[in-house]
Amino acid sequence: MQPEIDRNRSNARNNAGKKPGIRGRLRDEYDIQSETIKKGQLEGVLERKTFAQETSVFIGTALVVFALVGFVVDNLLGAHLSPAHNLIHLVGGALLVWFGFSGEQKAKKCSLIFGAFYAVLGVLGFMVGTPGMPSVGNLVRDDSLWLVSPEHLELGSTDHVIHLLLATVLLGGALMKFRRLRREEL
Repeated sequence: MQPEIDRNRSNARNNAGKKPGIRGRLRDEYDIQSETIKKGQLEGVLERKTFAQETSVFIGTALVVFALVGFVVDNLLGAHLSPAHNLIHLVGGALLVWFGFSGEQKAKKCSLIFGAFYAVLGVLGFMVGTPGMPSVGNLVRDDSLWLVSPEHLELGSTDHVIHLLLATVLLGGALMKFRRLRREEL
């Protein structure tokens, strides 16, 4: 067996010109002396994020932005946006973002609940909706208009499709078993 000094020199020669990996950079930057980096030493440096957390934060942020823009443009993407509809999206989006940052299990449960809610809302909208003329948002005749609260909360075909897309993404995100390392301060 080679003495410790020789082994280190041969490793330096073999690794010449190569960029150090993440563990090597962490060792250098955080002055970690051991060859193996233990789990506790990386706390706060690398944090595992699940797909449910990422999905929850992404969809929540999108809903918040959609709601805020919806207060100005009431027919955004052909949807029937009223102040009540925008307020629902604003609160729902804020909850999704909050639970997305609160932890894996909370993000998963929240995504499942909101995904199921949007799925039921989308399917029910197509089942209950009747042909009609909306009084808010996109003022074009709709074949599947659901007057939840006339002149306050009306959902049309575009709304139903958007709700089904949201449901698909949220449920898919909650049920996937995918983890990603998020690098902080590297």
